[in-house]
Amino acid sequence: MRAKVLDFGLAKALEAGGGLTLTIPGLVAGTPQYMAPEHLAGEEPSTDWDLWAVAVMTVEMITGTLPVRATTGVSIANVDDLPGGLGTLLSRALSSNPIDRPTSAREFVDELDRELA
Repeated sequence: MRAKVLDFGLAKALEAGGGLTLTIPGLVAGTPQYMAPEHLAGEEPSTDWDLWAVAVMTVEMITGTLPVRATTGVSIANVDDLPGGLGTLLSRALSSNPIDRPTSAREFVDELDRELA
């Protein structure tokens, strides 16, 4: 069985005239609990944002709680208490500095697979 993420809760809004409203620089759109700190700050879009959201969902699936405070992006759950290297991986994936996070979805999934094996 495979889980597939199909939607992060965003939808393109239709303008009154029927045209699509596109995102614009500085516009912050998303579900705050799943938004990376740099996304909340209105920085330039990055694939790091999606990896952050996947890490948040992973913690939520394992612990039943969200790991971050939506308005600040500050960690409120101690994922370091998770067994083995799982806590280390998730702490790294939820680092406030994107440089510290896994560099790709493949890297994150491979590490997660090793820790859950």
